[in-house]
Amino acid sequence: MKKEAGFTLVEIAIVLVVIGLLLGAILAGQEVVLNGQIRNVINEYNNVASAVYVYQDRYRQIPGDDMTASARWLSNNAISPPAGTGGNRLIDGTWDTGTSAEETGLFWHHLRNDELVAGPRSGATPQSFQLPRNAFNGVIGVQEGAFAGGIPDTVICQSEVPAKAAIVIDSRLDDDTGDGEGSDSGNLQGGADETAADGQYDLPNEDVYLLCRELG
Repeated sequence: MKKEAGFTLVEIAIVLVVIGLLLGAILAGQEVVLNGQIRNVINEYNNVASAVYVYQDRYRQIPGDDMTASARWLSNNAISPPAGTGGNRLIDGTWDTGTSAEETGLFWHHLRNDELVAGPRSGATPQSFQLPRNAFNGVIGVQEGAFAGGIPDTVICQSEVPAKAAIVIDSRLDDDTGDGEGSDSGNLQGGADETAADGQYDLPNEDVYLLCRELG
């Protein structure tokens, strides 16, 4: 009578060990990728802030609010801020705008013309400006204040940050003085202060967040 071939316990054990090693390598790789994305987001805050400080030091103007931009970069079709808001030392507009109608869009145009940040230089009005993206493919932007006054000064915001990453970023950047805050689903209004682990970040539901940090 012919015996049926089968797996021995040793062979099954070896297969399980190999599967375990593969799963461990995959999970470790995912953590490496996530840590890299977290570092990228943090670096973006620092890079934008540094670019603003260099611009101010060079021209005594604020990017986006610079009334002398058109004359300075005439050959690059630079645009000065809209009448009524330019020169008030504020970056007027909403953080995620990409048009010349708001200074928050011109902000990137001015920095790119001065080669302080990467990205395409745009043409004459009316013109849409391509906003930069972060490591999670979210938008990076600036505006005056965030979260219904939770951060009153100029802020740098980044969207589409997963809860797991947001918790780490907030814990690294926030010194409990309100510099770092997050709001669920990218809503600038009604954002909750995340200076402590108060349960505002919803990790189980894998929500994404808008994280805004004070420029200074």
